[in-house]
Amino acid sequence: MPTSRRTRPASPDPARRPFGAPPSALSDALPDDDRAAASAARAGESRLREPRDITDLLNFRLAALVGASGAAVIRLCEGQYGVSRREWALLGLLAVRGAQAPSAIADQCHLDRTRVSRAITRLAAKGLIRRQALDGDRRRASVALTPAGQALYRQLFDEAAAINRQLVETLSNEDLATLDTLLTALTEQAVRVKRQVATTVSTNRWRGGGARRQWTAPEGESAAESEADVASDKDSAAR
Repeated sequence: MPTSRRTRPASPDPARRPFGAPPSALSDALPDDDRAAASAARAGESRLREPRDITDLLNFRLAALVGASGAAVIRLCEGQYGVSRREWALLGLLAVRGAQAPSAIADQCHLDRTRVSRAITRLAAKGLIRRQALDGDRRRASVALTPAGQALYRQLFDEAAAINRQLVETLSNEDLATLDTLLTALTEQAVRVKRQVATTVSTNRWRGGGARRQWTAPEGESAAESEADVASDKDSAAR
C-alpha cells in the first residue's frame, strides 16, 4: 500500500528572505528532489530578483538610465546656465518647497551635508540663493532662492521638462502610471534597506581613501593566485 508523502510547510517567499541571505539559503536544507524544484523555480524569476552579475542589479540598471538620460540635462545645465546637476537639484527643491535648512535639503537629495554645503556656497556666490538666519541665531540658517535663482529655475525647468517628455514618450499612459507606482514602492523600500544597513555596517565617508578600511583577500586565495601568476610567468618565459 503506497504511503502518503508528508506535507511540508510552504517555503518562505524568496523576496522576503532576511537581508543579505544568499539565494540558496532557503532550499539548502531540502531533500535533493525539492532542492532541484526550487532551483527550477528560481530559474524562471526575473534577473532583477536573482541577479547573475553586476549588470542585473537594479542600481546598475537605474544608473545606466540616469547616465544616458541625464547627459542632455547636464549639458544644458553646465553649457547654457552655468550650474552643475547637483546645483540644479538644489535650485529645484527650493523653488518647489521654499526656504529650507541645509540639512533638510541634504536629506531630500540623498547627499551628505558636506557636498550640499559646498553647492550652497557656489550658488550663493552666483547670486542664485541667499542665506537667512533662523530666529536671529546665526548658527542656524535656511537658504532660499533669490529673484535671479527663481528666473533661472523657471527657464531651465521648461527645457528639462521637454527632455523628460522625449524620454517617456516611448511609454503609454498606463505604463507611466504603473512606473510611477513602482518607483514610489521601490523608493520607500530603499529607505527601509538604507536604515537597516546603517545599523549593521559602519562607515565614514569623510575619511580619506587611505584611512578607510581596505579589503584583503583570504590568505589561501592570495597564495593560490600568487602561485598561478608565477606559473603563468614561467609558461610565458618558456615560450
